[in-house]
Amino acid sequence: MKSAIENNKKNFILHNIVRLREMIRYLPPEKLTLFKMIPFLIHVNSPAFPGYVKAMDSKAAITSRAVRGDNSTDQNRDSDSIFGVWNFENSGFAKDIAENSHEAKELLSIKCHNPAVQAIYHIGSLGTFTQSAKSDFDFWVVIEKPYFQESGNDLLHKNTINNVQLDSYLMNNDMENSNFINMLHEKLSLITTYSRKEFSQEVTFFVHYAHNLRENIFDNPDDEDSVAVPELLLKEEFYRTFIMVAGKIPLWAVQPFGLSDAELAQWKQEAIAYGGFIDLGTFDSMPIEEVQRGLLWQICKAPYDPVKSVIKASITASYNVNKYNLNRAESIKNSDHKRVNPILLCDMVKQRFGESIIDDYAADPYIIAFERIIKFYTELGDQRALSQIKAAIFFRLCGFPLVTLPPKDSPKRKVLDRYVRQWQLSRTRLKKLLEYQIWPEPEKTLFDHTMIERLSSLYKESLEQKTFQENEKTSHEKSRQIIHEKSEITTSTSILNKREADLTILKNKVNKITLKKKDILPKCSTYLRLKPQTNMTLIAKAFNEKGRYSSEFLLFSTVQNSQSQTTQSRSSQIQTSQPQSDTTKKRYNLLYSARYFMEVIGWSMYNHLYIRGTTNLEMRVPFKLYGSLEKISDCDEIYLALQPWMPLSDEPFLSKPVWEKVVVLLFVDNSKEMTQDKNMESIDILEQSINYNMFQQFQKAEFLIRNSWGEIFFQVLNLEQVENPEERCYQTAMKILEYHEKESNYSIFLMASKPVVKLIQKIKTIVEDTKILQYSSEKNSDIKTTQRRPYLDVI
Repeated sequence: MKSAIENNKKNFILHNIVRLREMIRYLPPEKLTLFKMIPFLIHVNSPAFPGYVKAMDSKAAITSRAVRGDNSTDQNRDSDSIFGVWNFENSGFAKDIAENSHEAKELLSIKCHNPAVQAIYHIGSLGTFTQSAKSDFDFWVVIEKPYFQESGNDLLHKNTINNVQLDSYLMNNDMENSNFINMLHEKLSLITTYSRKEFSQEVTFFVHYAHNLRENIFDNPDDEDSVAVPELLLKEEFYRTFIMVAGKIPLWAVQPFGLSDAELAQWKQEAIAYGGFIDLGTFDSMPIEEVQRGLLWQICKAPYDPVKSVIKASITASYNVNKYNLNRAESIKNSDHKRVNPILLCDMVKQRFGESIIDDYAADPYIIAFERIIKFYTELGDQRALSQIKAAIFFRLCGFPLVTLPPKDSPKRKVLDRYVRQWQLSRTRLKKLLEYQIWPEPEKTLFDHTMIERLSSLYKESLEQKTFQENEKTSHEKSRQIIHEKSEITTSTSILNKREADLTILKNKVNKITLKKKDILPKCSTYLRLKPQTNMTLIAKAFNEKGRYSSEFLLFSTVQNSQSQTTQSRSSQIQTSQPQSDTTKKRYNLLYSARYFMEVIGWSMYNHLYIRGTTNLEMRVPFKLYGSLEKISDCDEIYLALQPWMPLSDEPFLSKPVWEKVVVLLFVDNSKEMTQDKNMESIDILEQSINYNMFQQFQKAEFLIRNSWGEIFFQVLNLEQVENPEERCYQTAMKILEYHEKESNYSIFLMASKPVVKLIQKIKTIVEDTKILQYSSEKNSDIKTTQRRPYLDVI
C-alpha cells in the first residue's frame, strides 16, 4: 500500500506541475510574481513585507505562539514574525523568494512547529485552457483549530464525544482560537488590498477549517444571510480544479476510486502515517437532493451568465442515475437491477493525473467536463438539447457575451478548432455563432430564455428521478445515507434549519426568474445588461392614431462614431434631425421602445442599464419632469424612489413578495395656453371645486411598482374617458392604495410643460385621508363596513 501511495502521489504532483507550468506560461510576469508571493506573505509576518499584522497585546502574542506550538521566549524570535504554513520553507516558491531577498531568506530560516495553516490551494481556471487575463486569484486557506492539533486533545476521532462535551472544551479555547483567527483574517484582508492596489489583481481568500470540510461544512462568516452553495457540488468542483500551492496534499488526491469502507479507512491510516496529507473528506456519488439543489442554484445564477450556468447545470444533471447510464423505460420495468452511480467528474480527472502533459489538454478539468456533458446529451438522444449545449460550449470558449474568436495558436483556439471539426459545424452555423454581437436584441433575449428553459427542463427531470428513486431500495440508498449522516460533532438543529431555509430561498428565486407574471417589465439580454451604457438618449416620437394624437418613447444608446467600433444593424440606428459636425457626430442604437415614459425609464433601470451617477440620460421630450415642488426633477429622483433595486439580503425570499415601493407619474398636457380671462390668471385653478378644462389635461397616471423580491411592474391608468375631474384624482389615489401596504411608501411625479404641484398635493391628500379612515375603521371593531365609501361621500 505504501508503494501505491507513493505512485499516486507522484501522479498528482505531475498533474499539479503541469497545471502550474500552464499557469506560468500564460500569466503576465507581474501577476506571476504576486502569485508566488501570496503563500509567502501568509507564512511570514514582518513589517518589511505586505500583510503585516501587529499583535494587539501581549495576550494575543502568547496566543499566536500557542497556536503555532512555539513556546520560545526569545525576543529575537518575535512572536509576530511567523504565522506559519505547513512545510512552506521547503517549497519551491520559498526557495525562489529566498534567492531574491535576504530578508525573506532570514524569515524562512525560522522553524514554525505545528502551524495552524495546513494548506493553501488555488481553485478556478488558472492552469487550464480557460485561463485568461481576467482570471481571479481564488485561494482556499485551510486551518485547524487548536483542539485538533496533534499536540492537543484529539477529540475529532473520539466517537463517544457529544455536543455538550465539545462545547465545554471549545469554551475554554475560544479566546486563543479567536485571537489567531482575527489576526489571520486581518492579514488576508491586507494582502487583498495590496494585490488590488499594486497589481490590479482581484484576490479572494476563503478560510476553511479542515474538520468542517471533512463534514462538508463550508465556513462563510461574511455571508451568513446568503444561500450556501450546495456543499458536495462545491467540494467536487474544488477537487476537480484545485492547484496545490503550499502545505499538505488532500488525502483524496491519492485515494484509489471505488474503495470499500474498510479499505478506505485503511488507506487513510496508512497515508496519514506516511505524512504530508490532510483529510478533507471524500465521497463517491452525488445524492439526487444535492443534484436538485445544484440545478436550482444554477437557475438563480443564469441571469448573470446563462452559458456558464447551463454548462455547470449539465455537469450536475449528469449525476442523475438511470438518466445517464440506463434507459428509463428499462429501469422502471426492471426494478431489481443493480444501479451504477455515475462516476464523479473529479474522479475522472484524478484517473488522468498520470496522463498530464504540457500542450495536451486531455487531462484538463474543463475538457473532461465538456466531454462529460456532450456524452450525457448524446446518450439522452435529445438532438435539440445537444445542439444547445454545443452552442453554449462554443460561446464559453469565445468569451460570452462579447463573443470573439480566441487568438490564433492559443489553447482555447486549438480546443475550439477541434470541436468545430468534431461537431461538423457548417460554415453558415459557424458564421451565425460568431456574429452573436450583432444579433438583434430580441434574438439575444430568445437565446437567454432558451438556456433558462434548458435549466428548467433539467430540474424537472431531476424531480422525476427523485420520485423513481424513492420507490427503490438499492445499495445507492445506503451510500446516500452515509453521505448525509453527520457525526454528532456537526449535526445540529441550526444547520438543518439553515438547509431548509436555503432550499426555500432557492425555489423562490427560481420562481422569480422562471414564472411569467402579468405587467412585469421584460428583461433585456445578458449581452445588453453587461455592456456599459454611459450615454443614453430618450426621444418622444409623435404620431396620429385613428385621428388622435399619440406618442412613443424610444430609448437609444449614444456612442461616438469611430472606425474601430463594430458595425451595427441598420435597423437599430436612427439619424438625428439636427446636423452635427464630424467631431461630434454620434450613432444612436435603439435599445427599447414603448408607448409610455415610465415603462421605458423603468425598463432601463430594472435591467441596470441606467445607473445613477454613471449613466448620462438625455431626454428629448416636449415635457418636463417635476416632483412635489415646482423645481424641475430628473430621472435620478425616480431611481432613488425605487431603491433598493435588489434585495439587500436573501431574507425576503423566505416568504411571498410584498409591495414595497410605488412610483406614480401624472401626465398633464398643458402645453397649450388656456383661453382664460386675464383676471383668472391670478386664481389658483386647482383650488376650484370643478374646472373641466384643467382636469381634462390630466390624461393618465403611470405606475412603477416594486416588490420585496426586486421585481418591477408597470401599469397605466388612462383617465381621458373619466369626465368628473375629482374622479380622476380619486381613481389615481385608489390605484396607489392597491399597492400601498404598511411597510411600503409611494412617490408622485408630474410630467407637464408647466408645474401643477397642487395636483400632486390633492392626490396625496386623498390617499392620506383614506388611510386615516381605514385605520379608524380597523381600530373601532364595532364599526362594520362592507365596502369602501366613495371619497366624495366621505367629505
